[in-house]
Amino acid sequence: NPLANVSDGSCIPFVHGCLDSTAHNYNPLANTDNGSCVFLTYVPDDNFEQELINLGLDFGPLNDSVLTAAIDTVLELIIPNKQIYDLTGIEDFSSLTKLDVNDNILSSLDLRENLNLTWLNCQFNMIQDTLDLSNQFFLTYIKIRGNYIQSLPIGSDSLLYYVNLQDNQL
Repeated sequence: NPLANVSDGSCIPFVHGCLDSTAHNYNPLANTDNGSCVFLTYVPDDNFEQELINLGLDFGPLNDSVLTAAIDTVLELIIPNKQIYDLTGIEDFSSLTKLDVNDNILSSLDLRENLNLTWLNCQFNMIQDTLDLSNQFFLTYIKIRGNYIQSLPIGSDSLLYYVNLQDNQL
């Protein structure tokens, strides 16, 4: 009220900012969302992050993170032979349909959040124990040759037409 000369507590100034506490730039003092929230994806492997920089999905310097908005619409990620040992962050590539990570040094691969995959090449890595593809209902092509996989759960409604499992421990 512009005519008020005594505060009754009803005049609260707007403090604009990000109200989402999971965002990188969360402002605990804000009371009005201004749409500025920034979400980051953790990418601890420098070789993986460097490839994202090379592909224009991140910008330097290496800081173990990438803007989630830059990767969540990527359809294909083709990064063979890059000495990548950890694909932490791949879970936020939520639109990914094709993944080629052959000839790296991965010891594990968690694709539980990548539900749109149709094509996967992870041959010639060091993936051990289990590669769980049980929730990959759209996969039609998998090439996992030359790993140390002992178990490969695949969904019963699988659309697979090409599978190469050679040189594993199945």
